[in-house]
Amino acid sequence: MKPPPSEQASGSASASSASKRRLFLEPPPPVNSSTLAPFPTGRGFVAAGTSTTSAISVDGDEPVQEGDVPCGKRHKRCTSNVWQYFTKKRVVVEDNGKTYVQMWAYCDWPKCNHKGRCESNYGTTGFWTHLRVAHSIVKGQQQLKVEKDGGKDITAVVPYRYDEEASLRKFYLAIVMHEYPFNISEHEYFVDFIKSLRPTFPIRSRVTIRKEIMNMFLAEKERLYSMFKSVSCRFSATMDMWTSNQNKSYMCVTVHWIDDNWHIQKRIVNFVHVQGCHTGTKLSETFTELMVKWYIDKRMFALTLDNASANEVAVKDIISDLRANASSTALICDGLFFHVRCACHILNLVARDGLSVITPTIENIRQLVLAVKGSPLQWEELMKRATECGLDTNKGLSLDVSTRWNSTYLMLRDALYYKNAFMRLKSSDRRRGFCEIKILLDEWSVCQDITISAMATSMSRKFEKYWKKSSTTLAVACFLDPRYKKRLIEFYMRKFHGISSQVHVDELVDVMKKLYQFYAVAAPSSSRPKSGSNGAKDTDDMLVDSGDDELENFLYESSGHGADDMNELDKYMADPPLRLSGQFDILAWWKNQTDEYPILSKIARDLLAVQVSTVASESAFSAGGRVVDPFRSRLDPEMVEALICMKDWVAAERRG
Repeated sequence: MKPPPSEQASGSASASSASKRRLFLEPPPPVNSSTLAPFPTGRGFVAAGTSTTSAISVDGDEPVQEGDVPCGKRHKRCTSNVWQYFTKKRVVVEDNGKTYVQMWAYCDWPKCNHKGRCESNYGTTGFWTHLRVAHSIVKGQQQLKVEKDGGKDITAVVPYRYDEEASLRKFYLAIVMHEYPFNISEHEYFVDFIKSLRPTFPIRSRVTIRKEIMNMFLAEKERLYSMFKSVSCRFSATMDMWTSNQNKSYMCVTVHWIDDNWHIQKRIVNFVHVQGCHTGTKLSETFTELMVKWYIDKRMFALTLDNASANEVAVKDIISDLRANASSTALICDGLFFHVRCACHILNLVARDGLSVITPTIENIRQLVLAVKGSPLQWEELMKRATECGLDTNKGLSLDVSTRWNSTYLMLRDALYYKNAFMRLKSSDRRRGFCEIKILLDEWSVCQDITISAMATSMSRKFEKYWKKSSTTLAVACFLDPRYKKRLIEFYMRKFHGISSQVHVDELVDVMKKLYQFYAVAAPSSSRPKSGSNGAKDTDDMLVDSGDDELENFLYESSGHGADDMNELDKYMADPPLRLSGQFDILAWWKNQTDEYPILSKIARDLLAVQVSTVASESAFSAGGRVVDPFRSRLDPEMVEALICMKDWVAAERRG
């Protein structure tokens, strides 16, 4: 049996202690080819120019002989897993005027100085022994690692095997998901950190990183395209424009749908640079071109936009283009549900119109807050007065932003809280539905206070102007909620229109029948309604109590039942609303009713994916502001789209 490599090394050193030997690590000094003969590879020696990455066959420290170099002999490949933990280096040795070439392997573990000869005839036993004794790594033993399941937050022990390509992909994903700069791979201390974990890890340049991320984006885009082709329902989209600090305009398009498991899905499909003037025609051409590329232009259900005048022209052009170039089934009910106005934008316009009535008062409060917050002395004095009044000094004062009406509300709320403190030198935020907002505006319009009445009148006009077009789509969505059905619509129509409410209810029922007929014609024969009842099974964990006794009593009054031969829609309207308590998952309910209501469930799957606002696109602009920050302002539009879309797709895939 051969002694361990370390003993052989020490024995060789002691045997030649009388001689003067010099060791040179890579890179070796240049050797004069005229004085140095070729090394006899037949006896295990190689020439000085031999690559250090191959296993070199060397029998021992023998002098160089001439004429022993066989032509065309291949070097043996390294197949042992031990070389994952060692780095080979070529060593040139001089002994008594003769030059030798040796291969030595150095352990890659930090602070480990073990080394040994690594020619093929020395074997790997000594290296495995060192790994077992010094680093607890056993030959053939499977390595394990502890990690968390991202979806279930469960810690599990899983097998581990180092994969360089997989590690590089995770490195690229980290750059995308955390918005790191591409040149992070050139940061000195980051490179030192990576090398301390694995000295052999390949650090790529920023140019290579950009190229690899773009390739990953294109591969993910192809996967998403294939998935869209397999989706059987229709898509709803949101679209908005954004200007970066590069002074470039980008169009963000998000697509929403409900998958086969009745989970709502969202993807940012495009974040593209739009050149030229942003006219309605330009926006419609760009949007249509993008949808055609994704092959979903003929499967659109609705498009949610804000209230910009260019969007009005754009949506009309899109509808006209679909009517002219697509089949009759491309538009639902001839585009009745296609255009949806952004609810958040409407509320913003309504609130700003109302605030315009009291602009002088708001400006005075803003200047007062600015004066106090801009002077440390004034702020200290205000806090002293607040303490005297028994007020919380940790609450602070908010200063509004002119483009965000809710920040104005926060400023007024805080100023009113410290009103007594200001004189000396609980305001609840209840979320309301749009029907409740309409009722409140009508009540405030007839208020005795002239200022409140003027504000409410101005807000009501804005509400009526923008909300009328979108009310039909949301009313149908409310109709498809089994807790409310037609009863909730009747309840609010009576409050809005009094004795003429039934006319508006009948108009909505006609729209619902038209929509049902559109889907019934396109449905296959296997989707015909079946007999049975849509009882409240599997719905124990549904509905949040409204707290409105008048509404609750109206909802669950008996509405009567029709004949047994009614179609799906008539049967659905005849059945009373579900009276449930707890949290309600409307998608889970419709998933369980696909056999009972095959046609209505298809309508629900398409319509419930419609976005009530453009928040999905607006949130992408926040990400865009982080991607195109002052330190990355030279990114080209293609790279910006790749980074933003890739991040959204990977995050959506992890969420499931």
